[in-house]
Amino acid sequence: MDSIARHGGTPMAIRVAGAACLAVVVVAPMAVGGFRPQWWLAFAAMIFAAAAVTALAVATTGRRARTLRRTDPLIAPLYLLFIAGLCLHVMLMGGASSDADAVYGLLRQLSYAALAWTLLQTMTRERRAQDYATVLICAMLGYAVYGLVTIDRVDLLLYEKVAYNAVATGPFVNRNSFATFMAMGACLALASAMADETGLARRHRRGRGAGPVEGRMRALMLFAVALLCIAAVYATASRMGLLATLLGAMVVVGLRLRRLPAHGGRGAQVAALIAMLAIAAFAAVTLLYGGDVADRLGSSADSASVRLALYANVLEMIAAQPLLGVGLDNFGEAFRAHHRLPVSPDLSWHLAHNTYLALWSELGIILGTLPILLLALAAIALARRSLASQVTPTSHLSDAALAAIVIAAAHSLLDFSLEMPANAFLLLALIVLGLGPADRQQSVGATA
Repeated sequence: MDSIARHGGTPMAIRVAGAACLAVVVVAPMAVGGFRPQWWLAFAAMIFAAAAVTALAVATTGRRARTLRRTDPLIAPLYLLFIAGLCLHVMLMGGASSDADAVYGLLRQLSYAALAWTLLQTMTRERRAQDYATVLICAMLGYAVYGLVTIDRVDLLLYEKVAYNAVATGPFVNRNSFATFMAMGACLALASAMADETGLARRHRRGRGAGPVEGRMRALMLFAVALLCIAAVYATASRMGLLATLLGAMVVVGLRLRRLPAHGGRGAQVAALIAMLAIAAFAAVTLLYGGDVADRLGSSADSASVRLALYANVLEMIAAQPLLGVGLDNFGEAFRAHHRLPVSPDLSWHLAHNTYLALWSELGIILGTLPILLLALAAIALARRSLASQVTPTSHLSDAALAAIVIAAAHSLLDFSLEMPANAFLLLALIVLGLGPADRQQSVGATA
């Protein structure tokens, strides 16, 4: 990671811009998951404004823009290559059905890049990363409660609920997208609750260290938030959402257990046993008492046959244009030409229900694979931080970010959760929180 410029602390303009981007991450789910064009265009405008302010502050103060060069030298160049490829793809090819949709899709992708870059410029202190994580956890608590309450109180939703009755959809309309969102929130809260003493014993503004009792109380509160988020995932009745949550929780618990001293004796063994029992209990409760989830598990074979038939149609679509695809955000209209039975003709398939196939069908095999490689590189960099011998106050944020990537990667196999802007915003924010904080030796002497 680039060293922090020797010009004191982070300028106020950059901190305000970072706070504005964090506000977008927090508010975006309420706008129907940020999926409606008018909403994500508004969010994109806010993010671009914040990025412009940040760029101006970097230029006028003589600071060096921060990248992830030391964490992984390939992430920034590959991301720039992907953005440049997208621009060329949209300008030269457009869309098979709509050039305007391709342009809108490009703006959305540019907003993701601007969000990540702006937040990265803000992450010069470990304490700031912890504060941002706390804000996100509070937001997750609010969305979990909101999702549970609105199962029956649909009048509190900001849209007319015409599907998924008696299950939680929160502000997302689609239960699977809400499940992904809550799963990432659950893992962030769980990782924070299980953080090492370096993470729990935060220092107050006046310099007084937080005592062990305060640390334990904070951990209990965070565990409660994690449980509420998991309850919201249960309430969605999303089968893949629950599986993704379980996978993410296993990542968080496994990484935390690895930090226990090898000679930790009986205490470490008891902790490992409790963690394994907790994961087993979570799986058992899902199967035995999952309510709608258990009922839907019985129909998994039928759902799988429908999805496999859909994916066969999409693969035919990819084979027709493997190099260039049909254009960004042009899947819905282009799919009509490849729609074959037994995929129901009574339904309109606007999305591929598989983000990997959606990328390849819209952008071609080469360009569509770059985002997958980017997330893989980010996962490797996060794993290195999480597995490092030196434990820092933000090690648990690397655990949470890695778990979020696992959740998104798993659920994207069978749905389009990551194609919801609110989920993409949250995933990028968590990755920056996991990779962004400057190394301790680099931040010495910097002020907030």
